[in-house]
Amino acid sequence: MAQPAGGASVTVRVRGRDLRGMAEALLEPEVVAAHLPTYLRGMPMAARVVGVRPAPGQAGAWQPEDLARAAATRVLIEIRLESA
Repeated sequence: MAQPAGGASVTVRVRGRDLRGMAEALLEPEVVAAHLPTYLRGMPMAARVVGVRPAPGQAGAWQPEDLARAAATRVLIEIRLESA
């Protein structure tokens, strides 16, 4: 499945401030797997729900096979905020 171009204009509230940006769905498993570690760094409690285990002996790293398996059934939404 090809990544769609474009996205949608969105407004998100962060720390009480409304911020504008562009949102795009990340659909391809390889793209989702590449972005999951960033998401999990910010939301480590989500790793259990997503089914991703930490890589042994590597702080902040995740099991590659878990990332691939999770990415096959997930979609991520990437929001690029406009400059202030």
